[in-house]
Amino acid sequence: MRNNQFPPISKPSKEIASFIKETALEKGVSQDDLRNILDRGARSYISVRLNGLKAWDLDELDTIAPALGFVNGFELISAAHKNAT
Repeated sequence: MRNNQFPPISKPSKEIASFIKETALEKGVSQDDLRNILDRGARSYISVRLNGLKAWDLDELDTIAPALGFVNGFELISAAHKNAT
């Protein structure tokens, strides 16, 4: 699917994606690191999420949260919310 063919995602989902992208960069966690943590083969899988084209699901957030310095997905979401306000 081309990037312009994804259905729109919510503003909070975009804010979470942006926060994850910024935090990963700050922590030195690459897209390949996230892909390996999630055990996903395609680089585009992570890219479309980091760029806010497709929303992360809670299981994915729970899985990547420790690599970004958070206990779980809820803590990551809370931090993203605080960052956005």
